[in-house]
Amino acid sequence: VLSVAEPLLAELRRRASDIVELPSGESVTLQLVTNQPWSGYNWYLGNMASRIDINTDLPVRLNALPDLLAHEAYAGHHTEHSVKEALFLRERGFGEAAIALLTTPQAVVSEGIATSTFDVLVPPEEQAEWLQAFVYGPAGWEIDVERDLAIQRTGQSLSAVSGNAALLMHDQGGSVDAAVEYISRYGLLSEAEARKSVRFLTHPLFRTYTFTYTAGKELVRGYLQSRPDPKAGFQELLTEHWTPSRLRGSALWRSSDDERLPS
Repeated sequence: VLSVAEPLLAELRRRASDIVELPSGESVTLQLVTNQPWSGYNWYLGNMASRIDINTDLPVRLNALPDLLAHEAYAGHHTEHSVKEALFLRERGFGEAAIALLTTPQAVVSEGIATSTFDVLVPPEEQAEWLQAFVYGPAGWEIDVERDLAIQRTGQSLSAVSGNAALLMHDQGGSVDAAVEYISRYGLLSEAEARKSVRFLTHPLFRTYTFTYTAGKELVRGYLQSRPDPKAGFQELLTEHWTPSRLRGSALWRSSDDERLPS
């Protein structure tokens, strides 16, 4: 896994640096772990450094690595945390920029940035060629990249399945087995993958966290679509302080021909 992930991380870093100036000395290390409820996690260590854990409880899908590394590192969580530490904490002395809180409005924005990162770094029309050059080719895989991309993009339309399963358990009193069956059927996952997803949804810290991914991505996508240059808009997300209401209001303002719509 690491033999593919580390050069891929370097390429994503190069692309991220074309969008935003990365702080001097920022760094990311990768580590393989087991027995965790998530597939990947960014531990922001401060001083512009992150450790990214990749969970190997289940086989790590090669075609999932680019999005995972973009999400957790460049230009996702690590990039956002390190850039904002440099701009807000070190330059302006804003102590609150030293922490990131789960299950808060801040998390909605951060996950929206992270879930949108790969498509910003590598635009959809470039992805097939890029994946062949930096993922499948180096791994020695010979596959139909266009077909694989089409399958992945179709799967993205199922992103609400996880939230529905959380509501099934925590709102409607459904059992863990019922949630596993739901995710397996409607999320098109194996039973082992569905059980891993349910473990995340039943973890005390993360039982509601799944909604930050879908809500955040919708907000960020709306904002970027309202900008004439999505990469410039993404730079704004990484270098300014945002709340969900500001993000939504800014998107509505920019998409209006005359006056700002109410948020």
